[in-house]
Amino acid sequence: MVFGALLPDQLVDARLSHHGRQLHPHYFDEPIKNGSAGYNYQRWNQESRFNAAQQVKADTRIQPKPEEDIELDPQFRLISEPGALYQFSAAHLHSTVPNSTDMTRYSIDFRTVQVADVWSRIGAANVDSACTGSSIVDFLRGTDFSRLPDEAVALYMNGTEIVGKSAIHVA
Repeated sequence: MVFGALLPDQLVDARLSHHGRQLHPHYFDEPIKNGSAGYNYQRWNQESRFNAAQQVKADTRIQPKPEEDIELDPQFRLISEPGALYQFSAAHLHSTVPNSTDMTRYSIDFRTVQVADVWSRIGAANVDSACTGSSIVDFLRGTDFSRLPDEAVALYMNGTEIVGKSAIHVA
């Protein structure tokens, strides 16, 4: 789950339409040809995550990208005031609304999991991602910063993980 506010009365307010993300519901169950098979989460953490400051004009790091034209409409635009929050599944195709203002826009996202869903192995359908590695080891409980139990993590390990801890893993 990605957090980031859905205020229903603002969905039609065009003045705020440059502040959000957009979801593309046509692709919730429609696969997209993409380069995700070349992406490994742990390798990204170890080799690429901390190079972001060097990627100002163009991001040259290997990341999953569509390998076919994407039809962005219909779209469901999540419009919010600065500082607001919203949530959606990261498995759903989403994009950032182009910034058409002269103001710098910042966006912070928080990836979350519901512990019961982790144990049950349920979530949004993965219709086209072939990424390897797993981010499951990086989730912390908000109340005490504890990690998921090893038994829960093991449910998501399939042999594609890089041996050792990810760059942001804290013992």
